[in-house]
Amino acid sequence: MITLYGAPASRVHRVMWMLKELEITFDHVPTDFLRGGTHEEKFLRINLNGRVPVLVEDGNQSVPCPQERVFARAGRSLGGRAGDAVELLGGHGG
Repeated sequence: MITLYGAPASRVHRVMWMLKELEITFDHVPTDFLRGGTHEEKFLRINLNGRVPVLVEDGNQSVPCPQERVFARAGRSLGGRAGDAVELLGGHGG
């Protein structure tokens, strides 16, 4: 299971869109960076950088991103379909 942390009104919306387009089931944990949610101790245990989006897959190590890292991580869990998501969202691989 994938868990995505962040506020939909931030760049997290692109990651949410990509996950939905690839039909990946995920949980969303709203994290309000404008009100200090990314600097709370609970969040900092997930990502010491205090930035969103963050993707956690099957409870394993979190992936703070640039978006492309999240796309690549999701694509690996789907057998390599991340390139389609990056192209769809107007990004670039790498």
